[in-house]
Amino acid sequence: MIFVGSFLDELCKIAAEAVKASSRMDFPKGEIEDLRSRLAAGKNIFTSRMSAEKGKYREGETLESPLGQIVVKGVRSFKDVEEHPFLSELTAAQRKQLRGHPFDLVELGKKAPGMTLQQLVAESKKDPWYGLGTAEKSRKVFPLHHEGNPVGYARTGKSMTGGKTTGFVYVTPSERNKGVGSKALAELAKKYPEILSFVHKENRPSLRAHEKAGYSLTGKHGKGSPETMILKRQP
Repeated sequence: MIFVGSFLDELCKIAAEAVKASSRMDFPKGEIEDLRSRLAAGKNIFTSRMSAEKGKYREGETLESPLGQIVVKGVRSFKDVEEHPFLSELTAAQRKQLRGHPFDLVELGKKAPGMTLQQLVAESKKDPWYGLGTAEKSRKVFPLHHEGNPVGYARTGKSMTGGKTTGFVYVTPSERNKGVGSKALAELAKKYPEILSFVHKENRPSLRAHEKAGYSLTGKHGKGSPETMILKRQP
């Protein structure tokens, strides 16, 4: 999703607050060093979760843990310990704990380092909505961070029609649909009431984010296809 709107450094803070990790996973203290070593060696780890933790974790989710940030690579559900794919590797105590209880086998991996700002800019240029509304010579780029890693960037500048302050915000696909864009758009409009956003008519995710942030249509730009919508947040 691409969001358009004027941007300064504080957007990084706004976005980070919007996408804080919502889940945590803990491990027995006696297992932490072994698990940490496996992750450091580039291996995935597996953990069985039952009772209140069954159904809690989702594939692709980033979790806080004593091992640092980890990513859920997969989740498989089983009805009893006898179905466990690694049954022979379980201790007697682990088998006893799981026996008679449905559980999830959660596969976990180390969180990969975030993309660099240069990589994000290169990635965004492949997006069909790249470069809308802002003159090339007036652009300034700011990184957008989440959990210490760049997950997107913002570019401020002057519009190609009328010289008004505009901008462009790009969020990498894996970090979209988390409310970052709509929250940032709302905060920016409060600080800069005259901000305009240029969005292609067919870019529906961005239009929905703007609507959620309180923006509405104020005009159209150009005669090409698709049409470019000019949006502004109403006071």
